[in-house]
Amino acid sequence: MEKADLILFSNVIDTVSEKGIIAGGIAVSGNKILAVGTREEMKPYQGEATQVKEYTDGLITPGICEAHMHIFEGCMADSEYFLSEIVYSKSEEDCVRMLKEFADKHPEYPSYIGGGWFPTNWRDAPLPSKKSIDAVIPDKPVYLDAADFHTTWTNSKGMEVKGITKEMAAESQDIEAFPDGELRGIFKENAAFLLRPFPSPVPKEKKELLMLEMMQRMNRFGITSLADVSHVYCEEAEEAFRPLRQYLQEGILPMRVSIYMGMSLEGFDKEELKKLEEYKNTMTDDMLRMPGLKFMVDGVTSTHTAALSEPYTDRADTAGYMNYPQDSFEKVIVEANRAGLSVRVHSIGDLAVKKSLDWFEKGSLAAKESGKLSEIRNAIEHIESMAAEDIERFQELNVIASMQPIHLIQDAGEKEYRIGAERCRYEWPVRSLQEAGAVLAFGSDFPVEQYDVFRNLHAAVTRCYSDGTPVGVNVEEEKIGMEEAIRHYTYGGAYLMGMEDRVGTLEPGKYADIAVFDRNLLATAPEDIEKAEALLTVVNGEIVFEK
Repeated sequence: MEKADLILFSNVIDTVSEKGIIAGGIAVSGNKILAVGTREEMKPYQGEATQVKEYTDGLITPGICEAHMHIFEGCMADSEYFLSEIVYSKSEEDCVRMLKEFADKHPEYPSYIGGGWFPTNWRDAPLPSKKSIDAVIPDKPVYLDAADFHTTWTNSKGMEVKGITKEMAAESQDIEAFPDGELRGIFKENAAFLLRPFPSPVPKEKKELLMLEMMQRMNRFGITSLADVSHVYCEEAEEAFRPLRQYLQEGILPMRVSIYMGMSLEGFDKEELKKLEEYKNTMTDDMLRMPGLKFMVDGVTSTHTAALSEPYTDRADTAGYMNYPQDSFEKVIVEANRAGLSVRVHSIGDLAVKKSLDWFEKGSLAAKESGKLSEIRNAIEHIESMAAEDIERFQELNVIASMQPIHLIQDAGEKEYRIGAERCRYEWPVRSLQEAGAVLAFGSDFPVEQYDVFRNLHAAVTRCYSDGTPVGVNVEEEKIGMEEAIRHYTYGGAYLMGMEDRVGTLEPGKYADIAVFDRNLLATAPEDIEKAEALLTVVNGEIVFEK
């Protein structure tokens, strides 16, 4: 009988499979799981060279699949070059004070980049302007993203460097100006991409390492796979993903990466879609893949850009809007699915969710006609509000609900203020979707929120702040159990990435992607969940982190 290279023992192993939760061990040989069973059943696999680790009551699960994050913005935000403290700012003035302190500590930086300010944390004060930044930093470009990364605040120098003119503001509802036409320095939604990529403060010799260092820190939470939904387009792809290819070639890529490429919806061009399809065929390694594309249907409720079926409660003059004409979304989804490309769409408002389901229904028909349906893993991202009648459609259409429970906590009750308590019944409707048979995939949306797995799990099972205070109007209706939350964070993410036959559960023959935690999370008191730690992370049979 084949001997194992590694055997992990625990009294609590959540296999996330038909085997359920067992006491016993997992035997690993090479990069695959050799066997899963009782302690007695593990004995034949133990040889003289087998490494054995005992975790008693520490929970063992499949590796965590981080289903939604932004790898390029994330590696910057996870570095010393990024001003993250402004997440704690209480006003525009407070934020600018923090910026000035950061700039004084780093006079060598050619630009200043940060993120985390949020209107809700400023008592819903008016959006800031360039003037307050100009007063303290007039000579270097500054770019500060809101916490949801849908609005960028910049100074006069920042606009000058990116070639922004008054004429652009006249042509876009997403570029704010003062009554006299002077640019305000606030760029929302699609307009924010006019400022990207930001002039980087990172030295050239350090850039290649940022991504690797970030993923290694993610390993410390038991994360073994990630899905990147950054807005990188085909013409940028080779340079953008060069570090990942290099890590793979050198054998140092510390987790599986699935890339979802961006695509322009203005003047839809099948040739551009063909380029995406060709690029997908160059990224087929199980450690580095490109399953499809991603784009944003609407915006966010914090700036009234999420698309609602009825006007906002706090602003009756608008119901938000979609980022492109509706027929653009339908054309791209139908043709992408026909070509075997999965599509993931950011949809936060209830109208955006409803229409996305309509488009996916047509996309699935096109994929069925072309014989590509089995390859498709369409997903709606966020789902922060929706109509009750659309809940069952997720399962019916095999559309994955890609959600971030921690966003409810970050939102801090903002939805109730923006759209009213009645429509908040189905804000972040995790349990409703789960009970309707939908596949859910959990992520953090890093750097919008931290990739801290335990905070996300706590949010899912309690829908409360860390101190136990409930958040939102539907706490009891929408909170779920820990076992279910772990399934969404493992199998759900694997299914979304089209990898459920290879990872996401602990079963013989699957890749040995495994997480070990310092306690039995299935029996941990709510107030102690966020205190948990990962003890061991295994990716492809290799130990990438051990505490």
